[in-house]
Amino acid sequence: MKGILMKPDVWKGKQRALAELGMAVTRRLSGLKDINGCPSIWVQDDRTSEGCYYFHGVGVGISVRCKPRYQVGETVYIKEAWHIVGKSSTDNKYELQIQYKDGERIWREVSPLKWCWYTDNTGWGVDSRWRSPLFMPAWAARCFIKITDVRAERLQEITFGDMLNEGIELEGQLWNKVGNDFVRLWNSINKDYQWESNPWVFRYEFEKVEIQHG
Repeated sequence: MKGILMKPDVWKGKQRALAELGMAVTRRLSGLKDINGCPSIWVQDDRTSEGCYYFHGVGVGISVRCKPRYQVGETVYIKEAWHIVGKSSTDNKYELQIQYKDGERIWREVSPLKWCWYTDNTGWGVDSRWRSPLFMPAWAARCFIKITDVRAERLQEITFGDMLNEGIELEGQLWNKVGNDFVRLWNSINKDYQWESNPWVFRYEFEKVEIQHG
């Protein structure tokens, strides 16, 4: 199962969109590096194959195939910072208690038990250091989403409604603030592909799903 990295405040906004709107979206650059060096010369072709999208370079006479990292119907887990705070074992069943930055704790069965260390006197213990979300395994995740739609588009094609689906909060009737907040957020995350450059992105629409463990 693949994971997807989201900053805590960004994920919080998308969770609000999921609760209020029933769906949320995220825009990603992965898979589009070949055309985002000069995004304005590329036009999306009608043809697709095996979940890939084709782009034709206007005036350069070549086509490029770009593949999104996630596909429709795929379940993906949210990567976040975590650490181990407890352990339990009964009848050869090993469980670890995981804590996240907001303080929530959950138990997960682990096999093989590679996140622990062993001692001669006390049996086995756990490595309780905080761990980077970049390398979070699926078994340690608590939040899962299902991709319901994928499409390629230019960043500046985003609509006001999709800014809300991205998790930007509407305060009162400050419509312009929503746009400014999205641009500010995008630029803070994607320093090499700023709003002004209008890069191509893959737009992923998703819903939240529950995963049974054990």
